[in-house]
Amino acid sequence: MSASETQRQETMDLINTHQREMNAIRVPAPCLEAVWEESFWGEDTVDGQPAIYLSGWAFFSIHYGASACVLVQASVNGSETVSIPSIHLGGRSNRKQFFTNVVPPIGTHGEPLQATITFIDTRNRRYVLPERTFQWRSSLGDN
Repeated sequence: MSASETQRQETMDLINTHQREMNAIRVPAPCLEAVWEESFWGEDTVDGQPAIYLSGWAFFSIHYGASACVLVQASVNGSETVSIPSIHLGGRSNRKQFFTNVVPPIGTHGEPLQATITFIDTRNRRYVLPERTFQWRSSLGDN
C-alpha cells in the first residue's frame, strides 16, 4: 500500500469514527404529548356534505430539542390531512383547544369514538398521539 493510500484510509477511518460519534449524541426528534381534560365528537356538515367534528381541551407539551412548535394540520384515523386552527406550543405545558372536522363521517351515532390523531407542524414534522376516546355529543353547542 502506498503512502497516499495509507493516508486516504486513515482519513476515511477518522471520518467514519467522527460520524459514529455524531450519531451517538444526536438529539432525538421532537415528541408531542397530550393530556386530555375533555374530548367529544358530534355530527356536522362541511360544504353541505355529512361530516363529524372532534373537539377537546388538552395540555400539550413538546419535548426533545423543540423550544416552540405550531401545529397546523391534523389527520384522524388516517383520514385526509386538513388544516386546523393553529395550536402554538412553547415550553412544557400548554392548555389548548383542539377542533377539526372529518369528511367523510366516521363513528357510530351516539357511541364513543376511538380516534388516533396525527398532528403536523409548520416544519412538516408528524406527531402521532395515542388512541383517544371522544365522547358523543349530538351537535355543536350541546353539553
